[in-house]
Amino acid sequence: MREAVARLKEASLQYLRPAMRDVAAEVLWRAGATDPRRRSSDRLSIVTFHRVLTRDQLEDYPIPEIAVTRDEFAWFLDFFQQHFECGPLLAMLEAFRSRRSQDRRPLLAITFDDGQLDNYQNARPLLEERAMRATFFATVVGTETGAALWHDEAAFAIRALLRQDRGRAQELLSQLGLGNAEATLAPKAATEQLKHRDSAGRRAFIDLAQDALGADGRPAWDGMMDAAKLSELAQAGHEIGSHTETHAILVHCGQPELEREVIGSRKRLEAAVAAPVESFCYPNGDHNPQVIQAVRTAGYKAAVTTEWGRNGPHMDVLSLRRCDVQGTTARTRAGHLSPARLGLRLSGLQPGL
Repeated sequence: MREAVARLKEASLQYLRPAMRDVAAEVLWRAGATDPRRRSSDRLSIVTFHRVLTRDQLEDYPIPEIAVTRDEFAWFLDFFQQHFECGPLLAMLEAFRSRRSQDRRPLLAITFDDGQLDNYQNARPLLEERAMRATFFATVVGTETGAALWHDEAAFAIRALLRQDRGRAQELLSQLGLGNAEATLAPKAATEQLKHRDSAGRRAFIDLAQDALGADGRPAWDGMMDAAKLSELAQAGHEIGSHTETHAILVHCGQPELEREVIGSRKRLEAAVAAPVESFCYPNGDHNPQVIQAVRTAGYKAAVTTEWGRNGPHMDVLSLRRCDVQGTTARTRAGHLSPARLGLRLSGLQPGL
């Protein structure tokens, strides 16, 4: 009986939480409590995007949690432009440092992780239609070879193998403790588990999955921005930053690998795009004092994490906080994109909403 009551209570809360969140967001927005001019005039906000996809591409992408559609992205840009002064990371950081007390329009930096081709094809035109600029964090391997980053490699291969040979896929997933993983959740769950392995361990698992599949599972539309496209972005006023050479989880790297990922990536990207590379993005947000020291030694002016939040006057410029922006977290329970929901997410009142 107690278990039944507990289940009923949890089911009720799962139903009520979204409704309560929507009501709270709307009340706070109408009262001006989450208005960016009120909440963020003394903070530097940084938003994170990964992939900007067409609807068909999104349906074909195995980690939809890190993607937005073109229409959603356009809506976000219009919200940002209405409520913030927007730009690339280093420009907004410099503007924040030189702010006068009477300046009230809050500042927001727009950043993209990974250097995906869809950023160029789908996000760039929408940014430039609005004369907006952003920071694009690229990896050397993606820029030079067009190879997918390891998390996409794993997700594409697992998703395709589940469709082709579910039994073999489940055998591989069991190696990650995911033998009974639900098919729709397995690709993302696999990438989360692989984050705890070193580079060689991740590569070995991905190779097993691709060998079992007989292909890499990557759709034809997927790709990475090459040096020419990154150079074009830089020439148009966007900022190019480093996201390491291989998207390695830096806290698992020995010193030689760490220096190659952090210091070497900057040199190679600057040579590739013929533009300064002075900002850095920690893959998966993972960093420690040793990693930060490598970033400092490399001469970067700023580095961003995945730690949720805004940045105040006494920020550490090598461990800046950001807010990831998603279509799901900006929508009401009825499915409508909501300024109130996005305002609450960016306000700092409810971390991680």
